[in-house]
Amino acid sequence: MKSFSWLFMRLRALREQENKLLEPQEDYRKANGSHGKPSTDHTGRVFPSFKAMCAAWGVDPGLVRIRTCQMGWSLKNALTTPALKRSQWRPYPVKWYHPGIRDKIQQERDRRKQ
Repeated sequence: MKSFSWLFMRLRALREQENKLLEPQEDYRKANGSHGKPSTDHTGRVFPSFKAMCAAWGVDPGLVRIRTCQMGWSLKNALTTPALKRSQWRPYPVKWYHPGIRDKIQQERDRRKQ
């Protein structure tokens, strides 16, 4: 006769896992009165959320996440380095990206001179 004790043990483990998932979790938004976990910057100041920390440093939160997670920057560099202006995004002048735009740029310059 085969033993099915392994099956009962597996079922018990699954039930425990399910009960753990169904337990109510602490909601940080309600506990802290903010929209996330408390964040600490490189100087040691504690902010109620990551967004509040970025706002205090004057940097967009999405940019800080890209710099730290995707580009591997330190938090200090990500917060203290200013964002590039829109005109500085491209490594070359705009006129080299589209063949017909050079004439439009020249026309706009001529119109402004008048």
